[in-house]
Amino acid sequence: MTFFYNCQALVLFTFCFFVRTVVYSIRQCGPYICRDDQVCCAQGNDTTAVTCCKQFVDNTYYNIAMVTRKLSGVLIMLLLFAVGYFVQRMLCSRSIVR
Repeated sequence: MTFFYNCQALVLFTFCFFVRTVVYSIRQCGPYICRDDQVCCAQGNDTTAVTCCKQFVDNTYYNIAMVTRKLSGVLIMLLLFAVGYFVQRMLCSRSIVR
């Protein structure tokens, strides 16, 4: 029983370490780690020197993207409802008794 709990702790630690590594590798920009509102960008004409810069966000693009995300969520919910309804009708259909 003790081995099971030790193994759980090891799995949890490994998972947390993996998530931390993935998150920092995504936000890493050369030797720097960028904040959430920043992206990597080259300094001047030198493409090897990179640093964190403030990300330019176009409000029109942001609004269109938000509406698209909301509509896709609604479409996924409707698709899941239709699939569930179809499965229910197939599994729970009454056979006609004469």
